[in-house]
Amino acid sequence: MESDQTNYTYDLGILTLYDSNPINFNVNLADQDSKKKLEEHSFQNIRRLVQSLFSLKNKKDAELEQVPDEYQVIDFSQSQFDVTLPEVTTAFPRHKKIPEAKALTRWEKFAKEKGIKKKKRGRLVWDEITKSWVPRHGRGSIKKIQDSVDVIREVKPGQDPTEDPFEKKALEKKLEKEKQKFRELRNKAEAKGISY
Repeated sequence: MESDQTNYTYDLGILTLYDSNPINFNVNLADQDSKKKLEEHSFQNIRRLVQSLFSLKNKKDAELEQVPDEYQVIDFSQSQFDVTLPEVTTAFPRHKKIPEAKALTRWEKFAKEKGIKKKKRGRLVWDEITKSWVPRHGRGSIKKIQDSVDVIREVKPGQDPTEDPFEKKALEKKLEKEKQKFRELRNKAEAKGISY
């Protein structure tokens, strides 16, 4: 913020002028004379702010005059009145507290230690069965094609021949989903500081 002798403080980064001079007349908006004085006082402050903006423009023009003509680049897309505003200097208080850093999950810790970066996988994958590119997920996906082809299972020695292998696979899949849900709950608990 820049300040001058007459208690005017500027923050041109947010186009603001702070006038700390006392108003030496009673403000009564019902009274036309008082209203006119207040409008004139406000107009003077706006004029001061615009003059300080033009002083920024004049400083920039003075810097450009020092650069030789052959090195000057003229940007015709900008108006002659364009001004680059300085950095904001007014410190505004935060409405909400600064958010705390979230605790890393087990996977995030592991990935950070090993230097694993998340990669975006392609939507299509090569399918050896159909010899074409098929979607990774959804309708007509590689998984659904493999499930439609996987209709015969060999009974290995030592296995119960009456056991349904498809039902067993479905139960294993269900068990894996339950384990995954448990892992997610454990990660959430660990993030909140609760350990098992």
